[in-house]
Amino acid sequence: MKEDYENISKFGIQFKHLISAPAPVGRILNYVKLIGRGVLKHKNGNRDLYLKDNIGYAWTTEFMVGLGLAFYIEDEHTNIYPVYLTPKGKELFELIKGSSNFDENQNPSKCREQLMRFSKQGFLKFESIFKASVVCKNLCKYMANNSKNTFKKSSFMDEYFGFFKKYYTDEDYIYSAGKGATTGDNRMPSLIQLCSFFNCLRVENGYYVFDYDSLNKQKNDIQFIPVDTSLETKLANEDEHNEIIVKDLVEKYGIDGTVAREIVTRNSSVQEIFRNNLIARYGCKCAICSKDIDTVLVASHIKPASECNVLDKANCENGLLLCALHDKLFDRYLISFDFTTGKLIYSKELEGKLAEYQLNDELTLDSKYMTEERKTFLMQHNMAFYERNK
Repeated sequence: MKEDYENISKFGIQFKHLISAPAPVGRILNYVKLIGRGVLKHKNGNRDLYLKDNIGYAWTTEFMVGLGLAFYIEDEHTNIYPVYLTPKGKELFELIKGSSNFDENQNPSKCREQLMRFSKQGFLKFESIFKASVVCKNLCKYMANNSKNTFKKSSFMDEYFGFFKKYYTDEDYIYSAGKGATTGDNRMPSLIQLCSFFNCLRVENGYYVFDYDSLNKQKNDIQFIPVDTSLETKLANEDEHNEIIVKDLVEKYGIDGTVAREIVTRNSSVQEIFRNNLIARYGCKCAICSKDIDTVLVASHIKPASECNVLDKANCENGLLLCALHDKLFDRYLISFDFTTGKLIYSKELEGKLAEYQLNDELTLDSKYMTEERKTFLMQHNMAFYERNK
């Protein structure tokens, strides 16, 4: 007897949420942390991996909806929507929020080792969420309806995608050989990688062999947050939360007033916005040595916070995420970075001692940091550096 596939409309999801990629496992986990911090947004069609303006890679955020980890509400008045964790997503976030960034390579083995090493409970929670998802349930029903768990590697992704496109959209999908990657090849790797990540898939002699019994053992239903009018209004209001905080502080204390400098310097909300934006845009690692332990990283202002107005305090272009050691060196003008080239410059006190401080003469800031606005802030830091190291 044939099994009916999931009625995705009852979950409030679309076909694009069911089969979407590329969404490496590591990126999914990293996005869970970003969403949990309240900094990730979704924009239909976005393909920028560098999280410009905190906007996530669209295929990844869409696939996370299908997995039951996250959701967003489209608004006809804007094309950018805040992303929120579902209850299960929040449970996973609490288990992994203190981890370093996860590896986003197509081979998920390193990412699995990272998660298992940091939190075995987090791995098990993620596994239970995946196996309870409509994504996994449909895969199991596809195997049951075809009476097999072994599929030819060269054609499976295209056939699977084509079947569900027809099932959910009633649109025929025609494979076009010789025209680069097919839609099936584009959209299916995330599912393949997740099955591999949870040790439910192996490749033998050109075939995918799925562990049907392991994939099908999770019976509990997926949980989505029901959307009602009051919730939709609440979420829409939260979209501009960070901007409202900053604007409110400006209105209360002024941009340049003495009161603002005394109070806002210590304001945790502005510092949190500043730090979260740095992490969202450049990753959770030191810009100099790449240390990636969240708790030892400091959001360091290039132009000192004590000399900044409210807007500059919150502007991540006026900052670098640094480990505690390099933050101290940078803050005390023992090091700086040339504002035209990004090359390390250092004081006489560090001559002959660079290696002791995990520095070297060839060190240069990654080009992604060298935006025009950050160069302006670095120029000011350079001037202060040379003034103090005459």
